[in-house]
Amino acid sequence: QLEELLGFARVKPHVVQAWMDPFHANKQLRETCAKHGIAFMAYSSLGTQWEAQRRPNPVFSSPELAHVARRVSTKHRTASIADVVMAWVVQRHAIAIPRSRSPEHIKANAQLYDDETGRLRLVLNERDLEVVDGLDNSFQKAPANDEEVAATFENEGDEAVHLFWKPPGGGVPVKVGELAPKGGERVTISTYRGHSFVAKLARGGE
Repeated sequence: QLEELLGFARVKPHVVQAWMDPFHANKQLRETCAKHGIAFMAYSSLGTQWEAQRRPNPVFSSPELAHVARRVSTKHRTASIADVVMAWVVQRHAIAIPRSRSPEHIKANAQLYDDETGRLRLVLNERDLEVVDGLDNSFQKAPANDEEVAATFENEGDEAVHLFWKPPGGGVPVKVGELAPKGGERVTISTYRGHSFVAKLARGGE
């Protein structure tokens, strides 16, 4: 899709934001961005998007990532799986935008770089980077018997609404689209049977 867009766009995109974690590295898209001088911004680098695939998050249960974290830990600083993943994202030339509601995790994310030098506090060697790279596509997105469906939404009200996907296990709803007032275009989303969505007025409320 990006190559197609670049074929006719007068102004090329400056940034492409897409899902990137060790098990879903989006390597081809990142290479396309690099080829055309487009910044790649990674979201869901710690694996939260797997919930949308009705699968458990494989990132924090990965023995390979845990092993790398133990190997790069020092007596002064114990590295976590999150530290390893964030370092991998940055060293693979992506922009990292980790999200968290935990003050502790927000603080840890803010310490990705050294305040004085501006350099990464944790730098993985090539061997460790290759270990993380090797996890790509090693986790199945959804069971074969899960039914993927196309959900189409239409707004019959007089006000614009925002459409949110509700994670199966709870958590913060994820915005997936917008619906114009009555008469506007429909929105179709690829999802799985049993998933839930909620519409909220663009001006606030539900």
